[in-house]
Amino acid sequence: MATQATENTVLIVDDTFEHRELMSSLLKQYGFNVLTAESIEDAYKLVEREHPVLVMSDVVMPGGSGIELCRLIRKNVDLNRIPILLVSALDKETQHIVEALAAGADDYIEMPFEPHRLVAKVMRLLERRKAEENLEKQVLERTEQLTALNLKLKAEIEDRAHAEDALRRTEEWLIHSQKLEAIGSLAGGVAHDFNNLLTAILGNSQLLLDKTSEDNPHRNRILEIEKAGKKAAALTRQLLAFSRRQLLERCTVSLNDTVGNTIKMLERIIGEDVQVSKVLAADLWTVYADAAQIDQVLMNLGVNARDAMPNGGRLLISTKNVVLDESYSIQYPYAQPGKYVQLEVSDTGSGMDAKTRQRIFEPFFTTKEIGKGTGLGLSMAYGIIKQHYGHISVYSEVGHGTTFRVYLPATVFPVDEEAKRAAPKYGGGTETILVAEDEEALRWLVKDILEALGYKVLLAEDGKSAVEVFVKNLERIDVLLMDLVMPRMSGLEAYQQIQRLRPNLPLVIMTGYSSESVHSFEKFDGLVLQKPYNIESLGGIIREALDVRKEGAL
Repeated sequence: MATQATENTVLIVDDTFEHRELMSSLLKQYGFNVLTAESIEDAYKLVEREHPVLVMSDVVMPGGSGIELCRLIRKNVDLNRIPILLVSALDKETQHIVEALAAGADDYIEMPFEPHRLVAKVMRLLERRKAEENLEKQVLERTEQLTALNLKLKAEIEDRAHAEDALRRTEEWLIHSQKLEAIGSLAGGVAHDFNNLLTAILGNSQLLLDKTSEDNPHRNRILEIEKAGKKAAALTRQLLAFSRRQLLERCTVSLNDTVGNTIKMLERIIGEDVQVSKVLAADLWTVYADAAQIDQVLMNLGVNARDAMPNGGRLLISTKNVVLDESYSIQYPYAQPGKYVQLEVSDTGSGMDAKTRQRIFEPFFTTKEIGKGTGLGLSMAYGIIKQHYGHISVYSEVGHGTTFRVYLPATVFPVDEEAKRAAPKYGGGTETILVAEDEEALRWLVKDILEALGYKVLLAEDGKSAVEVFVKNLERIDVLLMDLVMPRMSGLEAYQQIQRLRPNLPLVIMTGYSSESVHSFEKFDGLVLQKPYNIESLGGIIREALDVRKEGAL
């Protein structure tokens, strides 16, 4: 008799009793209800009857395979949205992974696995599915909601002036949203192109500095070039944040931890004439977020508040759980109903008028005098929160201070302590690296940097050439360094072909962002090098990829 499924039921399919027991015990510790099956036939019957939130299946089993189960589930319109995680034996089943992903599997994990890695993959698939459902719902329902809102307002509100005002607010939000989207698309494209140029500028500057003595009269000029390049790189990062095109490293976190860590730094930089205090909810829900990016949002809001209080004042940072209902969504069309964690930053500063409030999230808009700010701080905060499927609002009046409220979707999972990773160590080596980069200047720059660190380097101008070079040097290559978007064949496509010949070869993907990259990373669980990079970050991530491979071989 099958156990009655709940909203967190996971189905485990494996013909080995010990494997089923191990995975069942692990997931039950995290609050999941677990069903098990020993065959594909029994598994599919359970999926039809119980509709689990996730299916975890072995790839190869007697009497059927996980690939067949993928195809059966994906053909059923009532079941085909269920995430599927395949479990493969590293030494036997790797050749089936590409076929399994083509059949509809969402991800896979190799045995033996570390428990926290399995749980992290399960949580990531569930959170991604939830995010996809929210996005799909928003896209599909927004037009209907706005139409229904107009009809409801006209039918229920007797005061015509009130109804027209509500309609005007909705139309203004739509126009403003479209304006920010257009600016974001332009900013993201510009930032991507600039990142390639900045990579060349910073990389060559560092190579020159390494070869220039302290007493060389040209050293200061090179340092100025490097300094300007770093400032430009910081600006492009802010543009990518606003356009929601930066890479996020998300895990389950508590905003109370974020506030606790950030407020110490704020107190040091904000000045003694501003009193900083916090009110944190004891039972705060967790959120699925990039902790470093949320920390940056809080820093930007805190510094913005300080600038609004030149003669001192009070800054209050608070957190709490909130549930936004349909009435809130009607009043604020950009907000979806549901459970959220609210982060509030309030100051007693000069405040803003209505015209300023309308433009504060636009990039390069600032009320400060020339040279006192770039106008990217609040736009970056806006982009980061939107990329986390949340929203940010502002309440302010001239002379009465300002309050920013950030809303992030709540999650039911505990804080992920295992997700805290140490920064890679910067070092060199003697291994052989295959570099695929379509920008000629960057291709030779990477070669110079890596050879200066002691590595041997093979070059390819695109993904297809990378495969050809790899075939000719099959056993020499120790790690792949590939640009994501290249002509003829992308880095990930080339890697898929290379995997068939060397399944365990480590890969580092480079990206300066392009619109194609966002969905490409959904199924990539490897190392990513963000452009523009320097010698330390390039050398560090290559060393990390090689060292992780060595550890796995022990």
